Amino acid sequence: MFFIAGINPSLRQLGRANGACPACRESGRLYIVKQAQNLSVFFIPLFSFGGEYIVTCGSCASVMALRKGVGKRIERDPDMPLDPYDLQIVKDNHGGRCPNCGWRANTNYSFCPGCGGRL
Repeated sequence: MFFIAGINPSLRQLGRANGACPACRESGRLYIVKQAQNLSVFFIPLFSFGGEYIVTCGSCASVMALRKGVGKRIERDPDMPLDPYDLQIVKDNHGGRCPNCGWRANTNYSFCPGCGGRL
C-alpha cells in the first residue's frame, strides 16, 4: 500500500479594498490576496494553515503585507476600509514612475517617455 501526501501553497483573492496605498498615495485600487498552505492527501486538500495577507496596489504595483487581524476582519467584511498604518511595504514599485501614466521612467529624465508629461 502506498500513501501520497503533500503540502501545497494556495492563493485566494479576497477582492478590492478601499484605502490609500502608502507608496503612491492613490486610493481605491488595492487588491487583497490570502496565501496559505494546504495539506493534501491523494491530491485532495484537507485543511489550510499558516495564512498571510498580501495587498497589491493597482496603480503602482507595490506589494504590501497586511496585518493578520485586519486581514481576518476584511474576510468577514470586504467593504471595510484599509488604514495605511496596517500595511507594511514589501516591494515599492512607485519610485521612478510617471505620475500621469505610470510608465517606468529613470529618475534622470525630465519628461516621461510614455506620455511626454513633465516628471
